[in-house]
Amino acid sequence: MQEVLNSPEWNFLQKFVLQHYEILKIIKKREGSNGIASISVPEIARILMVSQTQATKYISRLKENGYVEKVDRGMYRVLKFESPELPVFNHIFQVVADIINRQPEEPEPLKVQANRLSLSVKELQTALGYISYLNSLSK
Repeated sequence: MQEVLNSPEWNFLQKFVLQHYEILKIIKKREGSNGIASISVPEIARILMVSQTQATKYISRLKENGYVEKVDRGMYRVLKFESPELPVFNHIFQVVADIINRQPEEPEPLKVQANRLSLSVKELQTALGYISYLNSLSK
């Protein structure tokens, strides 16, 4: 488990989650009394020290997953505000670490892998898809 926690992939996953959380914090900090924040993508990119393209991707993911609503150009509303310390993120990290750490030498059917990890097949498929997606982002 320790080798997983020290791996570049694990560090990337943590940074990935934290960058999204930072955007939520930035938007929340700029909220007016109506719950809407006025902030541009270039400004978010500057604060996070990422490209505008990357900031746009982060915001799009937050919108797709129901965390942020784009009200108008440069106007956002936070719909869900969850800290990465909450159990949902810890659970994701644990499942991903277990999958990375427990991969057998020979391929196993998903049902066998899911049982070994105490997951449903759907949860395992979701986690493997997430790992694949994150891997594609790091290339």
